[in-house]
Amino acid sequence: MPYIDVKYINPFLSSIIDIFKDKYSLKSHPEKPYIKKDELALGIISGIIMISGDITGSMCITFEEETIKYIISKILEKEIDNLDSDEVKNSVKELISSISANAVNLLRKDGINIETTSPSILFGSNHTIQHIVSKPIIVLPFITDKGKFIVEFTFKKN
Repeated sequence: MPYIDVKYINPFLSSIIDIFKDKYSLKSHPEKPYIKKDELALGIISGIIMISGDITGSMCITFEEETIKYIISKILEKEIDNLDSDEVKNSVKELISSISANAVNLLRKDGINIETTSPSILFGSNHTIQHIVSKPIIVLPFITDKGKFIVEFTFKKN
């Protein structure tokens, strides 16, 4: 049965918020969370990681075009026109890896055994996200002054 507990979610959210603020000067404000009903991504590019250990599940971040162009232009120190490039996808992969590593460290400090995979990157206006645990999929939308991004979680306790 799927399992939602903020002690697993909050380290990922704080990692996202802190990294975006500290590295990219991007303040993120949460909007109202909800339960996702389908697999359709709510943006142009997504990075998903699988999670194992005390819990099994996945976490995905999906970015609107304006948001990811801003972040990637900061990472690469140049303007980005084409999001469908290896350079952009690799940068998104590094971003998600950094968030994941930070969250894993926070969880381990609290005595939680957790491992994550290298991120998979999905691209396109109609791409889908397949989580490894069935519903519920919790969606946490965030708004920034450079657009939106969406964080999705689903877990089951082992």
